[in-house]
Amino acid sequence: MGVKAPFICSLCRKNVSRGSELDEGDLVFSTYRKARALVGFAKFQGKHLAICKECLPEYKRMRKEYDTKKLSLGIMAVIVAIANFALTANAVFSLIIGLFVFSLSIFSYCPPLKET
Repeated sequence: MGVKAPFICSLCRKNVSRGSELDEGDLVFSTYRKARALVGFAKFQGKHLAICKECLPEYKRMRKEYDTKKLSLGIMAVIVAIANFALTANAVFSLIIGLFVFSLSIFSYCPPLKET
């Protein structure tokens, strides 16, 4: 029986001994993992996730795409909120609409790597 690798690649799901570890302390990522554990879908409960060397270019592409979407949806959220406030003069409703538009970036979320 061999020794199990300490990490699982988040993209290809292979056991890896070395890799770029994901930041499991990230608010969105940790909330996601806790919610999956609560519902019973925690596939990698207690295991550390990383990105293997082979998947690192794909991860970087996904992370860049997420950052771009987050920025563009943030700008769009501000524009929509300002336009809605100009039309309705309701600041609370405009803020809610802006937050909703910005929250759409969660659909392309890609967790950050742990700082080394």
